[in-house]
Formats: sequence, C-alpha cells, structure tokens
Amino acid sequence: MARFRIDARAAGVDEVQAQGKMIRFAHLEPADSVAMRMKRLYPGTPLKPALRQVLVPRPMTSRFGGTEPRDHALLEWAREVFARARALRGRADLRARRAGGGGVGAGEEVASPP
Repeated sequence: MARFRIDARAAGVDEVQAQGKMIRFAHLEPADSVAMRMKRLYPGTPLKPALRQVLVPRPMTSRFGGTEPRDHALLEWAREVFARARALRGRADLRARRAGGGGVGAGEEVASPP
C-alpha cells in the first residue's frame, strides 16, 4: 500500500477512491491533450476540471458479464493509470516546449518599440 501511495504522489494524485462503478482520482490536472487521450484509453471517463478530478470506469475482466478485479489486481490497474497519465503529461509538456521554442523564454524580456 505504501508503494501505491508513493506512485500516486509521483503522478500528482492526492486521493484515490472507489465511487460506485468509477474510481476517482483527485487533484489530477491533465492537459487538454492528456484528457483527450485518457478519454480514448478509458471510455466513459468524465473529467471534472473545476474539482480537479478524473473518474475512470472500474476495470472489468470482460466487457459483458465480467468480474471486477480486487485487491492487488486493482492496485496494479490504478498504477497503470498513473503511469499513463504521467507519460502523457510528460509528452504534452515536451510538445508545448517544442512549439514555444521560438518565443520569449523564462527570464527574458520583450523589447518595447522606441
């Protein structure tokens, strides 16, 4: 359980709770591109940016008639969600830096016209 908490904090998640048929990841602020990818990877995922929450449908062994994983299997699945969110966030940050490469960087000032 301690390792799970460490992984959650590394991904920027403060809370993980079961909420009905969903798993709620609190204080997670994905970029727009990451949010779109999360919705594609986990269909039915509602994002609540005002509350900084992501609700991911609980995994099932089969789409119809499957059972829900429990205990260690559920923790491993949540770790995969963290890893994907972290990897996607890293890619989004890298793309943003590449796209803004020609602009004013941190600590630089824009010269005003005379």
